[in-house]
Amino acid sequence: PLMMTLGGLVGLAVVGLGILYAVHVLTQPQMSFASEADARMLQEDEERRQLRRLEVDMALRRVEENRRQRELESMLSTAGFTGVNEAKTKKGMFKNGHTYPLHAAVEANSPEAVQMLLRANADLHLLDSKKRTPLQLAEQLDKNGSHQEVLAAFQEVS
Repeated sequence: PLMMTLGGLVGLAVVGLGILYAVHVLTQPQMSFASEADARMLQEDEERRQLRRLEVDMALRRVEENRRQRELESMLSTAGFTGVNEAKTKKGMFKNGHTYPLHAAVEANSPEAVQMLLRANADLHLLDSKKRTPLQLAEQLDKNGSHQEVLAAFQEVS
């Protein structure tokens, strides 16, 4: 008889817990179809905003790249070069030689021009008519730290 009573009590407890759970679930606020649609619309709006931000970022990058390209082309043209890795003949008093834009930027002691040319994939290994790389030329011209910023520009790409 005691086992039957315990079994009955356990059974009643399980049934009671089931009823409590059912009442709990039924009384919880449920998302209605309207709020699901609203949530979906909010999500889609956020996705559209993120996509627009990406498009704007990409457009700004293209504008910056175009500006840099125009600046580079202007610098090269002004100095008499046709490309970042194209040689230019230097007229000497007794002998003609050749140089490259990166060598010219080093000779001008212009770290900004060196950086611009390096960003444009100027070849670090091209030799001028005296068989020097741009880095070797910078080291040779550096007197009492005069070309330290140019040398630092080369270190940034290494």
